Amino acid sequence: MKGRLSVISFGLVAALALPGALLGMTRVEAQSRTTARSRSTARPRTLPRVTVRSMVTDMAEMDPQVVKLDLDRYRVVQADQVMDTAQMGRLVELVDDNSTARRNQNLVTTVLRQSQRLSTGQTVIGADLRRRQLFVVDNRFIFPTHGIR
Repeated sequence: MKGRLSVISFGLVAALALPGALLGMTRVEAQSRTTARSRSTARPRTLPRVTVRSMVTDMAEMDPQVVKLDLDRYRVVQADQVMDTAQMGRLVELVDDNSTARRNQNLVTTVLRQSQRLSTGQTVIGADLRRRQLFVVDNRFIFPTHGIR
């Protein structure tokens, strides 16, 4: 009787343990399928676009000395490759109307020319301080005859 009881208790333990093990494995499998599916259908994060007004605001709020000290951390971006002519014209007008932005524009343009990251025929027209980008344009492109094209 004792031998038969041990077989029954072993069978009972196995029967009780088996559903838990199967259930646990099913959960792991379901989680891995969900994780794999959520990775493949996740949308890529997009960065917010930089607006003309925000570039003027950043030009006015920037500290040219900080830009000069951390110049290697800033990226120079050709504005005509990311903006159309109308946006560049509007940006130039807004910077011209803001004396602080105009002063910072001149100081940063001078710093970039002295560091040889900008030619004498180029000018900084905007900035995105959060992404550490300085937008430059060829003077002939934006001021062909002292007017906006």
